[in-house]
Amino acid sequence: MKAFISENVRGIYAFDENGNLIEKRYFTDKPEKVLDQLLKGEITKDLEELLNSLKEKGYDEFVFEHPELSRRAKELGFSATTEFPNIAGERLRSNPEEFLGENWFEEYYKVGVALTRMRIQEQSGARDKMVIQAIEALDDVDKVINLLVARLREWYSLHFPELDELLPKHPQYVAFVKTVGHRDNINEEVLRELGLSEEKIKKILEAKEKTMGAWMDQTDIEVVRQLAEEIDRLYQLRKKLEDYIDRAMDDVAPNLKALVGAKLAARLISLAGGLRELAMMPSSTIQVLGAEKALFRHLRTGAKPPKHGVIYQYPAINRSPWWQRGKIARALAGKLAIAARVDYFSGEYIAEELKKELEARIREIKEKYPKPPKRKREERKGKKPWKKDKKKKKKKEKPRRR
Repeated sequence: MKAFISENVRGIYAFDENGNLIEKRYFTDKPEKVLDQLLKGEITKDLEELLNSLKEKGYDEFVFEHPELSRRAKELGFSATTEFPNIAGERLRSNPEEFLGENWFEEYYKVGVALTRMRIQEQSGARDKMVIQAIEALDDVDKVINLLVARLREWYSLHFPELDELLPKHPQYVAFVKTVGHRDNINEEVLRELGLSEEKIKKILEAKEKTMGAWMDQTDIEVVRQLAEEIDRLYQLRKKLEDYIDRAMDDVAPNLKALVGAKLAARLISLAGGLRELAMMPSSTIQVLGAEKALFRHLRTGAKPPKHGVIYQYPAINRSPWWQRGKIARALAGKLAIAARVDYFSGEYIAEELKKELEARIREIKEKYPKPPKRKREERKGKKPWKKDKKKKKKKEKPRRR
């Protein structure tokens, strides 16, 4: 005999083929919690008890509305099929007052709000959302560091302008100002502690003697040094954020991380809005993620479409000649689409296989296209080859009336 099973906000109900109620189980836990489990395809304690009771009564086939519940029931040894809508679902939805009373709408509303709130909390707590916030925080920290370093260089250059060219790397410059402070404190020992080369030490010592910088008293230089300390703390924060992203990506998207690195993978997830959204995207969209302005310019004005977006950061693309980049970007986007789907839907680790296939394709591109293609004359001049030049017709001047 067949039993048709469905649920409402109060419990799980079973009906026979004639639409008669044969068994029911009210939820023993919070309705929103049990409904969430059922919607995800989990066999709850209440549902298992109902199935066992129906089996004892002689019912040997169960018809569910959710395919996942049907599959899980089969795993437990029950004969199950899927039908939507089934008799049970139609009975419960067509006459809610019969099963919930006059206040059925309030009960549905209350449970619906609670279920929505619970789903939002789950989404907010998802690790991919944490990664998005972390990579965006990293970008913000980079902006602040660049802004403050520019200010520090300009300020300290009033005192020791020659140092700006001698230490072009920002972390080295910040460490110098933080450690040395006043230029009178410069000596070989301090410079060696900073890890500078002998050649660099010699140049700094020479520049100190011939400097054109203004004199600063201890009060002025201390404020500059404190600014350098704050920037150094931001560098430490940046390192912590990078480490966090690296660890989190092992859980969120191990295949994406192995394919393009933690930071680039996290940036792709951020641009897509989440791992699920990235997994649903075609490879052509992934290829131009981050190049939205160029894409809209192409659609609006007919300019050349972008060949790549943020994936340009991938070494095999940005280190290749210009005529190979688009093809490599297309190949990489295809592998990224596969990696994102596997990370989201199964969690299986297939990165090594994807990397081998990608590397083979990149080698093939480099061998097949060693030289740039011959450009058309219009392209060399910077004109659009698909648009013909139109000669401007001179307007005939109308004779002036006297």
